[in-house]
Amino acid sequence: MNVLLTCAGRRTYMVEYFRAAIAPLGGRVFAANSVPSAALEVADEAFLMPEVRDEAYIKTLLRICSEHDIRLVVPLFDLELPVLARAREQLRGVGTYALVSSPDVVELCNDKWRTHVFLRGRGIPTPVTCLGLREAQEGLQSGELSYPVVVKPRWGMGSIGLYTASNEMELSWCYERTCRAIGQTYLRLANTSNIEESVVFQECLTGQDCCVDVVTDLNGNYVSTLAKRKIAMRSGEADIAETMSEPVLSNLGEQIALSLRHCAILDADIFLGPRGAHVVDLNPRFGGSYPFSHLAGANVPAAIVAWLTGAVPDPAWLKVRPGVVGCKGILPLAMCATPHHATAYCADT
Repeated sequence: MNVLLTCAGRRTYMVEYFRAAIAPLGGRVFAANSVPSAALEVADEAFLMPEVRDEAYIKTLLRICSEHDIRLVVPLFDLELPVLARAREQLRGVGTYALVSSPDVVELCNDKWRTHVFLRGRGIPTPVTCLGLREAQEGLQSGELSYPVVVKPRWGMGSIGLYTASNEMELSWCYERTCRAIGQTYLRLANTSNIEESVVFQECLTGQDCCVDVVTDLNGNYVSTLAKRKIAMRSGEADIAETMSEPVLSNLGEQIALSLRHCAILDADIFLGPRGAHVVDLNPRFGGSYPFSHLAGANVPAAIVAWLTGAVPDPAWLKVRPGVVGCKGILPLAMCATPHHATAYCADT
């Protein structure tokens, strides 16, 4: 049961999670990246691959999967999802299952404007969102939108180019900065040439910033929602978080799964505030907050391996103990023995 993690970057914990998941079956965990990285150091074997948008990327991936009998490919970066989604059948041809949703689901989730339209059309609460500066200015004049306003790339990730404007002067400044970020970072690979349609403007929600892992089986059937509240952020990811039991978030997770029918796991950002819960972002992959679920008892990698091999996952793998606080840092992995409120530390090397 060989597994390959692509665009593995610093996610050393994913190597360890899948190594443990396949241990009863035997096999190895491979990691690939376009540049040397921490995950490559801890994998059983590592590969330096072309960048995702390189024409040789899929050819190289197919060769690796064929030569090393890779049964499962797990993508870990937004930019590769559309590429792998389109190559799913090619990978199946060499005996490899790509853990990625359909091209339509991937494209929808990567596009924050389409995500907003999709959620609103299905009655799932989402922040007021405008496409382009002119529409945002009209929304502010009509009262549909009000300050503060969040300005961010339509096809964005990692909080790159994300700013908050409190007045008209700041709105223009934030818009220019976001446009510059799109042009000067890897975001340019995902955004269109029409910059006016590459920036979205959203109401700034108040309340508790939460994230959930929405788990489905490999056929897109809803299984579970693993909820966490964010305590601290770094580089667009939760750095400290606490698992929680919140029916509103569980219900939203089920609504999302029934509407999208994504593959295996989706990371959703949700604000829980005075006006209820609002879904902000959908990321159809293992998100940076998944380790907090794992530390609190979940084991989605093991469930995925079980589904792929025709076994039935242990129900405990699809639940979390509420009240477990996790912190990404330089301290060793450890957990407090307190049964109802534990503190955990996971390496982020």
